[in-house]
Amino acid sequence: MKMYMNIQTGSIDTYDGWYYEDENGETVNAVDRGEVMPVEIVIDVDADFTNRVLGHRDFHDAAEGEEYDAEFFAEGHIKSTGQKVVIEWIHTFVKGQEPEDLSVLDWDNPSRIVLDVEF
Repeated sequence: MKMYMNIQTGSIDTYDGWYYEDENGETVNAVDRGEVMPVEIVIDVDADFTNRVLGHRDFHDAAEGEEYDAEFFAEGHIKSTGQKVVIEWIHTFVKGQEPEDLSVLDWDNPSRIVLDVEF
């Protein structure tokens, strides 16, 4: 999974996550400006549900046929350094119409990556 990392802060995001407004009010991308470096994230184990209650559009609050969000996580590492990470995704489902095969979900765009974790 190709991502981009700010070396000073440790922040990791996709290309689209690095847009911001510069001092002139123009929308720019930190990747294009060379302010972040590409990193390859390797997922070490299959993603699984976190079972965390998200507080909005939660499985337990959704009625049959209503949308809800579910959070997944997987352990991984940065390929070049071996630094451990936890990758998290939030996927939206319709209660009662969840896919049997979770590989059909978009696993290329995590909602968050956490650095320096102990497994």
